Amino acid sequence: MTGTSCTPGQLYGSVAQLGAWLEIAGKRMLTLEDVDLTTASGADAVRERCDLIAADVARRYLSGSLEWANADTCANHIYDLMILHCDSRPPTFAWDVFLAFDEGEIKNRGDGHTRPRVAEILRKHGAAS
Repeated sequence: MTGTSCTPGQLYGSVAQLGAWLEIAGKRMLTLEDVDLTTASGADAVRERCDLIAADVARRYLSGSLEWANADTCANHIYDLMILHCDSRPPTFAWDVFLAFDEGEIKNRGDGHTRPRVAEILRKHGAAS
């Protein structure tokens, strides 16, 4: 996780707000403005927001409300936020979720590879609830 003491399971965010962010992430890379942040927000705030979005992607994917391809797209579209706005320290949780989907793209491993990885990441980071 980030330098904060909360886990993705404890982060706040309305369902409607998260849904709106995922709708954008399903179409293109997320920007600071998309997720209600600015360049003045600071890297820790961006890390927390990335973790929140990644946790939502992971939970929706595991519950079946996001299919693998859609969840993969959303995970990919968090990338710019992590790389450009986290002071060279991407958030561990969101990065792990991103990598789980990225690994699933290799040789079309897809859902069979990604699903157990995402479940383990949620358990590891205490975000399984």
